[in-house]
Amino acid sequence: MTSFPRDFVWGAATAAHQVEGNNINSDLWVLEHCKPTLFEEPSLDACDHYHRFRDDIRLLASLGLNCYRFSVGMGAHRTGRWALLDFGTRSLPARNWPAANENKITPMVSSTISVRLAGSPRGRLGKRDAGDLFVRYCERSAKHLGDLISLASTFNEPKSAQLCAGCRSGDPFTTVMRMSRQATKALGGNKFGCFFLGDADKLQHHMIAAHHRALAALKSGPGSYPVGVNVSLQDEQAWVGQQA
Repeated sequence: MTSFPRDFVWGAATAAHQVEGNNINSDLWVLEHCKPTLFEEPSLDACDHYHRFRDDIRLLASLGLNCYRFSVGMGAHRTGRWALLDFGTRSLPARNWPAANENKITPMVSSTISVRLAGSPRGRLGKRDAGDLFVRYCERSAKHLGDLISLASTFNEPKSAQLCAGCRSGDPFTTVMRMSRQATKALGGNKFGCFFLGDADKLQHHMIAAHHRALAALKSGPGSYPVGVNVSLQDEQAWVGQQA
């Protein structure tokens, strides 16, 4: 029988856009409302975690889990924006901690990219300036929430762009290009810089540099906690008769 250390962390994770609902300032909100779009349906209210987080955390605890990773939105939710950190009592992340503490859940935070970063010419993810904006966001997060954080990650699944790059062919690729053009038009910019649609090599280069700077920014605030990245792992296997 396999045993685990007493301090082993068993957790669940969410991304703000997937669960909170009405993240109208998220880059993905723009993409899922484009025509055409690769999204089966828009997120809309999602599971309304923004208002139901207390019940959701109690459910998490009832399953025997002891850690919850969630997003501190970079201006994603309609009522948040930068005020999400300045006026934390109105935001999901700041309100999460009392509920987490009541249920003996260790809070772990990661980031959410905003539509303003994806649509800004100086902030697109393939450019250095995006790192500057991201570090500012981490500095502000650490300043306001650092003494409440137990674990943190700068980026969630940073290799996703490389993984997605291998799927850009045929009809889906055509839809991606049309979707990207529609997103650019919707924002009135000259290019839409969504993480999943960017140049994978450029993204990796800038994200590695931004990670090191963001790590220092998070460590500069109150509190003391480990900082890393969340790695995406896939078990990819070749079809029978196909070369791996």
